[in-house]
Amino acid sequence: MSEIPDWLVSMVRREPPIKDVVVNGSTPVVSFGDFRKVRVATLGINPSNLEFVDAKGNLLFGKERRLATLDSMKATSLQNLYDSQVEELIEESNRYFDVNPYRWFKTLDDVIKPALGVSYFDGSLCHLDLCQWATEEKWGKLENKIRNILLRDGLPHLRNQLTNSNISLVVVNGRSVWNQINDSGMGKPKNTGTLNFGVNKTSCQMLEMTFEGVRFVGWTANLQSQNGANSKIFLADLSTWLSTIINKDVL
Repeated sequence: MSEIPDWLVSMVRREPPIKDVVVNGSTPVVSFGDFRKVRVATLGINPSNLEFVDAKGNLLFGKERRLATLDSMKATSLQNLYDSQVEELIEESNRYFDVNPYRWFKTLDDVIKPALGVSYFDGSLCHLDLCQWATEEKWGKLENKIRNILLRDGLPHLRNQLTNSNISLVVVNGRSVWNQINDSGMGKPKNTGTLNFGVNKTSCQMLEMTFEGVRFVGWTANLQSQNGANSKIFLADLSTWLSTIINKDVL
C-alpha cells in the first residue's frame, strides 16, 4: 500500500472512540468522493446513519449498499483489516458518487456546480466530515460530552486531509455545522453578510474563516431541511453569491 499514506491507513484501522453510539457494522467514512483529486470540498458534521442502514436500522447490502461495511469486507474488526481490505474501504469511499449516493447531496450540487463549475458527480467535488463515524442517533440528540469526544477523534483526520491534498476551498452548509466547527476549536467564523429566503424572509448569515490555510465559506441555512431554504430562487441566490466571492482562477 505504498501509495496510501500511513496516516490514512491508521485512520481506516482505528476503532470508534465510543462504540455503542456508532452504527453497528459500519466503517469510518474517509470521504465522499476522492479528496486527493479535488480542489473544492463541502463539509458536514458526520455521515448519516442512512449511509449504512435502511429506515428499519438494517445494514444495507447488495445494490443498496453505499459504503464498505464489516460484513461486505468479511472483516471482524477495523483494527485487524488486511491491507487489501483497507484499500477496498478507501476505494468505495472514492467511488461513492458512482454507486448509490444519498439524495442529500443533490441540493448542494445544484448550488455549487453553477457557481464554481465543480460537481460531486464528475469527481471534481468531494464531501468531508468533522466526525467520520455514522451514529445511531442524530447528532443533535447526542450528549454534548459524546459529541466532543467524536469531534476530538475526527479532527486529526480532517486536518490531515486539508494539509495533504490540493483542497483550497471548503463550502459549509448550515448553522449546526458552523457551530460544531467553532466547538471543535478550528476557529471562529466571521459574518460577511446576509441573504433572506422564504415567505417570511428568514435571515441567512454568510460566514467565512480560514483553517490550515484553507478558506471556508458558507451559510447558516440548512438547505436540506429548513423550510423555504431549498426553493429554486434561494438556491440560485446562493449560487450567485458563491460565484461572486470566489476567484475561480485559484480553484
